[in-house]
Formats: sequence, structure tokens, C-alpha cells
Amino acid sequence: MPLNTTNFFVGRRFVALCSGAMVFYVFGWITKWSFDPSVASTIRADYFFTAQADALLRGRFWVDPKSMDSVQECFYVAGNCYGYFGLTPSILRIPILLVIGQTTQSFAILMIPIAAGLAFGASLDLCRQFAKPMAHQLRGVVFMCVAALALGPGSVLVLLADPYLYQEAIIWSIAGVMLAVNCYWRWLHNGNNRYLASSVFFCIFAAGARPTTVLVGVVIGFSLFIAHRKRVRLRSNIAVAALGFIILPALFSFGTLFVKFGQPSQPYNAYRNPTGVQVERVKPCDLPFENHPKYLPTNLFAYFRPDAVRLHRDWPNVRFRFNTCDGPNRPTYLWPLKVGDMYVEKTTSLPNTMPIPLLAAGIASFAAIRQRRTTELALLVAAASSGLLLCTQFAMTSRYLGDFYPLMAVGLAMSATMLGTAKRKSTLVALTCVVLVLIPWSLLANASLLTRYRWL
Repeated sequence: MPLNTTNFFVGRRFVALCSGAMVFYVFGWITKWSFDPSVASTIRADYFFTAQADALLRGRFWVDPKSMDSVQECFYVAGNCYGYFGLTPSILRIPILLVIGQTTQSFAILMIPIAAGLAFGASLDLCRQFAKPMAHQLRGVVFMCVAALALGPGSVLVLLADPYLYQEAIIWSIAGVMLAVNCYWRWLHNGNNRYLASSVFFCIFAAGARPTTVLVGVVIGFSLFIAHRKRVRLRSNIAVAALGFIILPALFSFGTLFVKFGQPSQPYNAYRNPTGVQVERVKPCDLPFENHPKYLPTNLFAYFRPDAVRLHRDWPNVRFRFNTCDGPNRPTYLWPLKVGDMYVEKTTSLPNTMPIPLLAAGIASFAAIRQRRTTELALLVAAASSGLLLCTQFAMTSRYLGDFYPLMAVGLAMSATMLGTAKRKSTLVALTCVVLVLIPWSLLANASLLTRYRWL
């Protein structure tokens, strides 16, 4: 293969091209392939993030209850409606409001494709950095093409192509985490402090979208301290950055909740619908909000089991197996839970949606532990932390798979190291066969499940 061709696939232009294509692809799905932004108003009625942006410009945090119409999750404090969602998606809307003024437009239909493009671009660029030793080899081209498909249209980013504030918060948090990891890895290899500062900033950015990502910064920060513990004098930039990773994301995320509610968590006794009426939980298994380690075994088993879908002859060919807390379509409950102890929506798993990155993450983790590559192991733990914390929630739903996307992306990127050193022909043949089967499956599964999730 010509040298210019191989360099293109392991270069920045390939990443930029794929990122743009991903924005287009997600925008197509989110508009039901009409490419008409007005379609969003026929799908969702909330515009909370826009209302919160307007509130910030007015020097307050409470919003018009009507902005929560389709969500019905107001927390009333002193007669005002507050949302428990973070500030990042709202801050991103402030420039728009400064130009066009107050509006009830959601903008989620535009924000989600942009966030997906950033998350995917940062992930693919991380893969590019690990694949540089294969830049002049055919296997480098193949790896980048597989990564582009497995982390883009064949990933859970597609399942998040729903113009809803829950999905938008998750996808912005993914973008923040992947940009943080990307910048941190660059700093490790060239020592440019701008990348280290950028990594801290993007950890704060992610935490402002989703509190579960606070742990990412905590793990990176402590890994920095541990990696430099033997030095007689800790460099000031490393010490400041480590403290920034540990403190600032948590301060931004939980500090926002404290300013809103006077405590670092939601006051569930103030939970109302937008009309101010106490929310009555009458649906089966519509349980109170709770985070507890008792949910961890059941959630982990659900999100990592390979049989979380059903196959059908007609479209969509791949459908959710679990969609209720009890009855025949319930998930498997593990001790100490019993049937009905969780709130369950349509749920699938990582082996069904991202099989190649999951396999790669497992191999990369095993290699990092066996070869004692502590830096890579710390990044894997950081990428996995938000997903593990998420599994302590009382609810089970497919959108939560997004919290595992950073682990899948980092694991796939790190697997390039092993692919570059693989010499056995049988190994390469086996990997080729696996890819030829699982890439088409990933594309089909995610497209089918999104169709089932949003349109049917």
C-alpha cells in the first residue's frame, strides 16, 4: 500500500473526516432521516437546558416549570422549580441566547450530534496515537478503519441519538471524559503543560454534565500523586494538576447542587411534577431514587451479558430482551435483590452493542496488569470508574451504557499495542474473522435498537 495512503489513515485528517461523518450520521438518526431540525418539537417538549441557560444569564438557577413538561422532575425549593441536571449543557447554550435572545427551543437536536462528533473524534484520535507505530503498515490502516466503525456508527453513541435531556447530559459527559483522557495521554508523551491543564478542564466539563464522571478526575489525580511519590520534590505543575483533578470536578458538580438545594444531592422530599404536585409513583417498580452497592451485581450482569437482545425476521431485526421490572421480559436479579426491586426500561448490553471494543478492553486490561503498565492501567480504571458508579443506581436502562463508552474507547486504543507486535499468522487470521462478523453485527444492532427505542 502506498506510503501516503497509510499515513492518511493514521493521520489527523482521517480523524477529522470521520468525526464530521459521525455528526452527519447522528443528526440523520435524531431527525428520523428528514434532516429537519423542527422534527424535535414533535418528539420532546422539554427545553430545560435552554431555560437554565437563560436563568444563569439572569443570575439565578430556578427555571420555568414548563421547561420540564416532558420530564416532570422539578425539585421545588422556596416555591421555585430547580432541575438536578448539571450546568455544562446550559453553559454551551449561553452564546446562542446572547445572539437570539430568550427562546423555548431545546437545541438538543443540534447539540447531541456535535457532542457525539467530539466524543468520537477524541476517541479515534486516541486510537491514532496508539497506532502510530503501525503507521506504515497495512494493519495500521485496518485498525483505524475498524476503530472508526466500532466506536462510531457501531457504538452506543448511536443509541443516544434521542433529543432528550437525559441523553444529552450523558453524551456531553462522554465527550468531556474522552477529551480529558486524550489530552492527558498527550501530556504523558510530550510533557506540554497545556495538555495537562486541558485535561483538568475537560474533567470539570464532564462533571458538569454528569456527576458520575467525577471519579474519572479523582482516579487520574491520585495516579499522578502515586506515579511521582518517589520524587524528593514534587513538581509544582504536577501537584497543582493532581489536586485540580481531584477537587475541581467534584466542586463544580456537587457545588452546583449545593447552591441549588443547600445540600450536595437532590432533596427527594421536594420532588414534584411541573405543576408543583407531589409525584405519585403508581407504575410497577417505580421506585424512589437510590444509589446503593446492592444494585451493583444485578446491573453489571445485565450490562455485560451477551444475550440481552432478541432476533426477528422483520425490521428492526434486533430488539430489546428486557423492558420491565417484572414479568417475562424482566432482567435477572442477583442477590441481595429480588424480582421487582429495580426500575427497568428497555435495556441491552455491551456485548450486543460494542463487542469489539469490549473484547479489546478485556485484552488491554489483562496485558496492562500482567506487564505492570501502571500508567495504562490507571487510565483504564479512570475510564471504567463512572460506569461502575452508575451501576449502583436503582434504575436499569440502555442509555446508561454510555457511561461505559470511555472504557470501551480507551481499551480499544490500547489494544493497538498488542496488534502491532502480533507476529503469528493464525492470530491475525482469527482477528480478521472476528472483525468481519462483529462489525456488521454492531452496525445492525445499534441501528435496530435505536429504531425500536425511539420510533416504535
